[in-house]
Amino acid sequence: MGHPFDRREYPRLPETFKVNIRKPGQASEIEGVTHDISQSGSLILTPQWHKFTPGELAELRFFLPPAFTGQQLTTVILGGTGGVRRLDADRNAIAVQFLRALRSFDPSLEIQA
Repeated sequence: MGHPFDRREYPRLPETFKVNIRKPGQASEIEGVTHDISQSGSLILTPQWHKFTPGELAELRFFLPPAFTGQQLTTVILGGTGGVRRLDADRNAIAVQFLRALRSFDPSLEIQA
């Protein structure tokens, strides 16, 4: 159970997933990993955190490995959009609030070689 003063709507999972993040309309993606993730947002660790600005939109793709999803050899990729809430220079991170719940992100599959 979380701290009694934590007013978050959804619990945070301390899972580390690969994530690609980019600005809408741009082809190049920045790679990172989640520090924590919930249905409403995530803290994304990336050395390129400074390429974003609070208040702008970000397109995200989370890579959920087979061990997490129960798929045998398939990574599930969840794609969606979020808003950059803040930047954390101490942790080289971007805090993102999703525009819709993570469970409603668009899924696709990546077969492992």
